[in-house]
Amino acid sequence: MKWITQKQIEAAARKSDNAAISMSMKHWWQVITATKKELIDGYNDEKVDIWGQHCALCERFCDGHCENCPLTIGSRSDCCQEWKNATELWNPEAGHRWKHRAFQKAAKIMYKRLCNLSSK
Repeated sequence: MKWITQKQIEAAARKSDNAAISMSMKHWWQVITATKKELIDGYNDEKVDIWGQHCALCERFCDGHCENCPLTIGSRSDCCQEWKNATELWNPEAGHRWKHRAFQKAAKIMYKRLCNLSSK
């Protein structure tokens, strides 16, 4: 898979709120549609992750607290529950033992949350 690059993420974060949301949607779409092997290989090559440095919204809004990020609005924490649920299942370093399908389900919910942001 041709993963979104750090340069693309940073450029979208600098451009606008909508560009950051759009780039985050593209990132999560890649995560959803990638095979288990693609995710493991991409993670091992440091080309894909679901943490802040791979999120245009984090790059745009997070100064350690993320209080201005649209994902945190209505949340009492640093990010939305959808992201937290996905991170609990993100474990590509487990290799073939990783429960990829469970992670994919959580990632789809996160993607839908981002889609809801873009439609506002």
